[in-house]
Amino acid sequence: MSSHPFVGEGFDSDRAIKFWDDLAYDYEGGTMQGDIPLQIIDHITKEGMIGKDSDIIEFGCGPGTYTIPLSGRVRSVTCVDTSENMLSILLQRCASNNIIPILGDYMTVPLKRKYDAAVMSLCPGSGSKEAIRRVESVSYGWCIHIMWLVNSWDDIGSMVWKELGKDYSFEQRRSGIVEGNLESLGREFDVRRFTTRLHLEMPAEELIEREKRRFALYGPYDAEEAIRKVLGRYIRDGVFRFDCTNEMKLICWRSASC
Repeated sequence: MSSHPFVGEGFDSDRAIKFWDDLAYDYEGGTMQGDIPLQIIDHITKEGMIGKDSDIIEFGCGPGTYTIPLSGRVRSVTCVDTSENMLSILLQRCASNNIIPILGDYMTVPLKRKYDAAVMSLCPGSGSKEAIRRVESVSYGWCIHIMWLVNSWDDIGSMVWKELGKDYSFEQRRSGIVEGNLESLGREFDVRRFTTRLHLEMPAEELIEREKRRFALYGPYDAEEAIRKVLGRYIRDGVFRFDCTNEMKLICWRSASC
């Protein structure tokens, strides 16, 4: 049975934190989301979940894929992440005085107040019952959960892992586990899907070096041959070209503490 690479490689929380910190400057997640962040923020604004007088908290902010556009729609965004490098990139990209960064684990970091809405954006483990209760505990109003359904770059990564003899995938994101946990807690929720069409193009050797660095973060893997074999399907004249359609899911519900 296939598993997530973190599971298969035996990651604990400290190793996962180091992985994201080391990956920060090669992180491709924002690129792979295309215009979906703006689609989602437009939707939650139109539905009245956030507004110009809202103080919100975002768990798992990363380099600011959602934080930065959110900051232009609300009064303040308190953003929490375990990666110091991710937060550093966020502040380099947008030094807005209404962005308040906090370094820490979203499940345990002490928070002194509640917020008008709480956002969990691609935050590992955030669909568990414990995480649902955690996000509700800091929100007066809406809880907003954003997750991948289809990330074609992860699918390419799975092909590389297979070349390395590992059966790793990201199938769990399609399992509906978050909805199941919300139902078991008696929550009513709304689910929306958002898609984006992407064309990626970059020098092949630059991309291969990036992917070698990424796979090296999992352990002593020399993945160059496997990477070249998989990416070679999309390389012509020294340029990597790739077209894909990615999809994300937005799950929104009212906090039980409302």
